[in-house]
Amino acid sequence: METKGYHSLPEGPDMERRWSQVSQTLELLHLDLQRGPLRTTTWRLST
Repeated sequence: METKGYHSLPEGPDMERRWSQVSQTLELLHLDLQRGPLRTTTWRLST
């Protein structure tokens, strides 16, 4: 992960909120990607 210039970002509640939103979104995407292939496999089997 690129952390260059991280210290130059403005700190504060606003930034913390934004970072938590980003990490939550990435987490959801990761979980969705993990479930993705399984979902299509079960769908094919049930057809």
